[in-house]
Amino acid sequence: MSEINAISRDRVIKLMEENGFPGNRINHSVEVTDLALQISNLMIMNDLEVDKAVVEKGALLHDIGYLRCSGELVVLSLSLGLDDSV
Repeated sequence: MSEINAISRDRVIKLMEENGFPGNRINHSVEVTDLALQISNLMIMNDLEVDKAVVEKGALLHDIGYLRCSGELVVLSLSLGLDDSV
């Protein structure tokens, strides 16, 4: 199991909450994630390879730069053990 697969959605959301993400931004990120995973499923049905764990974590964290415009923005992703691919 890759490192990113070992990180649950709930863990990412908890870290977002602990790092001061507003509830409405977390809800938005969850909605974006659900849509991204639906699209991933359609892609897989069309025989395309998709790493759904990367899609999920990337979608959850897609607003991290928008919310944190300083050196602190990478703290959340680093605490998850994610690299620049996400």
